[in-house]
Amino acid sequence: MLSCLIKQTEINKIYRNSMTTGIEVCQICLSMRDKLSISLSEISSRSKFEVLYVLNGNMIFRDYEGQNICVNQHEIILFSDTSMMRSVQISPDIYGILVSIDLQKARDTFSIICRIMGDWNLNIDTVIKNIKLLSGYAKICNTPWSFSVFSSLKNFGDQEQLCYGIWKTIELLYMINTNNIQMKRSERLLKDDHISEKLNDICSYMELHMDEKLTIENLCHRFYMSATSLKKHFRNVYGQPIHKWLLEKRMEKAAQLLRFSSMTIVQISQAVGYSGVSQFNVSFKKFFKYTPSQYRNLSNSVSISLIQKDECTKI
Repeated sequence: MLSCLIKQTEINKIYRNSMTTGIEVCQICLSMRDKLSISLSEISSRSKFEVLYVLNGNMIFRDYEGQNICVNQHEIILFSDTSMMRSVQISPDIYGILVSIDLQKARDTFSIICRIMGDWNLNIDTVIKNIKLLSGYAKICNTPWSFSVFSSLKNFGDQEQLCYGIWKTIELLYMINTNNIQMKRSERLLKDDHISEKLNDICSYMELHMDEKLTIENLCHRFYMSATSLKKHFRNVYGQPIHKWLLEKRMEKAAQLLRFSSMTIVQISQAVGYSGVSQFNVSFKKFFKYTPSQYRNLSNSVSISLIQKDECTKI
């Protein structure tokens, strides 16, 4: 779908026809003053697996249920079924690497690669099944693996980026097959627009006040909901308890601050709602398998690809 979209628009692109059967890769950028909005109603594909690595800018996909899926800088989105997508909005500063795999044509290729790699257990049908359980698309962000990918990409030239994108996509397929990568589940919308809107407001409030102590009691009082109703509807929409969602957001923000700011670890712990740095260190290590100091030091190294093994979404 994305590869078809790019070919039919005036997005600047550099193509590399991979020597590997069934795999195509391109570098995309958009040199415009305004964002670009494109309808996808006639552009869909269920026979391709596509991975977009966003190095700059963002894309906002909108499905037929009205849900927005925003892919920002240093995030990755995967598609195995794009029939649910209605449109996409592309920021004028978009820059990324797109790898498109024809799953039928590439089966023999993957069999050869698996033998070369020492009998890798890479089953394409399992990969497709796992992503379909996430509504046909999934997002990867703020994992040591994705961080390592983008740290490496920024040091490569155009052609090297394209070759590297192919290799990391094959590695990603293997990790999805073995459940060794954390993927974001898509959020389901409620039919009750009032409840859905209120939950969005609650999430926005929590993200804006992450440095404060947030409790179910306080949220219910502020947004006029009972604790039972809030917990029930939140789990229904977001697929997890509210405290787990908040912990994930706090860890994601902490990871961003560790990578892109000069704030001390104490300051970062306070910025994401921890009164003590010791408790923050424990939570961060449990989530990422690295202490905050180790994670920050990782940002200065691109020599090794690290995989987040235990904190993954088991499908």
